[in-house]
Amino acid sequence: FEILRASVLLSDATIEEISEGGRKIWKAFGNPTEKATVLAGEALGINKDNIEKEFPRVDILPFNSRSKYTAIISRTSGKENTLFCMGAPEIILSLCSSVRRDMKDSALSGAERKKFEKDFETLIASGLRMTAVAVKDLSSSENQFEGRETGLMHNLTFIGFLAFRDPVRSQVKDAMQLCQAAGIRVIMITGDHRLTAKAIAGEVGLNVSDKEIIQGSELPEMSDDELRKRVNSAAVFARTLPMDKLRIVNALKANGEVVAMTGDGVNDAPALMKADIGVALGSGTDAAKDSADLVLLDNNFSTIVRAVEQGRVVFDNIRKITLYLLSDCFAQAGIIAAALLYGLPLPMTAAQILWINLVTDSLPAIALTAEYAEADELMKEKPRETSQPILDRKRKFLIGFISLIIALAGLILFNYIFDKTNDIPKAQTMIFALVGIITLFLVLSVRSLRHTILSSQIFRNPYLVLSIIIGFFLLILPIYVPFLQRFFGTVVLNAADWTIIAGISAAAIIAVEITKLFFRWRMFVFNHENSKK
Repeated sequence: FEILRASVLLSDATIEEISEGGRKIWKAFGNPTEKATVLAGEALGINKDNIEKEFPRVDILPFNSRSKYTAIISRTSGKENTLFCMGAPEIILSLCSSVRRDMKDSALSGAERKKFEKDFETLIASGLRMTAVAVKDLSSSENQFEGRETGLMHNLTFIGFLAFRDPVRSQVKDAMQLCQAAGIRVIMITGDHRLTAKAIAGEVGLNVSDKEIIQGSELPEMSDDELRKRVNSAAVFARTLPMDKLRIVNALKANGEVVAMTGDGVNDAPALMKADIGVALGSGTDAAKDSADLVLLDNNFSTIVRAVEQGRVVFDNIRKITLYLLSDCFAQAGIIAAALLYGLPLPMTAAQILWINLVTDSLPAIALTAEYAEADELMKEKPRETSQPILDRKRKFLIGFISLIIALAGLILFNYIFDKTNDIPKAQTMIFALVGIITLFLVLSVRSLRHTILSSQIFRNPYLVLSIIIGFFLLILPIYVPFLQRFFGTVVLNAADWTIIAGISAAAIIAVEITKLFFRWRMFVFNHENSKK
């Protein structure tokens, strides 16, 4: 009871009675530890407002990340004062020379001190967050900390520990597994004791050895070069100071890592600004939010993972759209260039080319922006290099190959129809329809380089299916609508013509699919050989 009373006095959290769902409840405002303290006190009849009237605060020593404790001086009875102190267990115990049991003080022996240290280490090893509470009777003249902190903060009387359970959100472990599968390295930087940090890391699936934990007290002794080496294998930094975060971020970036860092306090601002991606918690300070690139409104780690997933999907979709549109454009350019070189008439009119590029192909390209079918597979790939271009060697080859296939198919068909009929509008209409059909169905092939068309779950993106249907309707309009025929220079095609177009289109798409299979085979062999090394 005395421990909780002292903790409530030391807390700066506020508590209010509010109505929720037709009933009165107590709601606390402040940091999580202090909120838990005042709510626990209220549950046991220790009202913060009442107890502060009984023991009015005279002076305060705010929590300091170096000292790792906070203290107040309160007027307890008559003209006497009492010092109440709460902080890191190992620090508070080192400041105590006596212990209080059943309201009686006795000297704190070495054996008792070791027992208390063992007790709190056992508790924090289970993942509990621990604070220790101590008191000291003062005279009426001892009423301020300024200039007296060193003298006042010794020979304290230890009165006990407070343990807090801060449950890890259920989504965090799943998010951690996704990070590991995606090649994202997660490092915990905390002010908690190393045993608490290790236990919590284990709860979220970040199983670490003692060698992978670095104490904040070790950092001042390390040079920047030493820290760069150690940070390569570190998974947890415990009992750190705010300025340590900036050094850790600098060390990671010096090693060539792309760093995203979370933070919520004023002291986190420099590290948030230095990181490649600063992520502030929605409940954090304005300084942290202003310094960050992203703000987590739900304070949820899994939201960061979803953002990474979304980023990978967007980048992959940009690649698909670029591959799709450039293949089509180069194919048409190839057909025109080859015809001019061989002295043939133009295979397509300017109006036909514009219709395919601006009307027929636009809807499938837009529909590709809604692709999300491969998100799970993208999150199993390692992060790409920041210098990696949108068009890598594989995609450049595919653009060239697809363009060549379409250009050859179009040129051969045009030459065949022109030689057979000597009818330029008929030959141009056939090429117009062929290029339009191939590019409409090409989108089904380029939407996934990891799967064939048949195994790529086409209907997971209904917008794409709809865009192909509408695109086909728009493609045949200039062929069968009389006033559009005059504008585009087209003629009506019969069933035999469409059969030829369908056969050539199918052959072209099959050739693209075979090329995709070749690339997947090469990637399988590459990964298999690497796994043996």
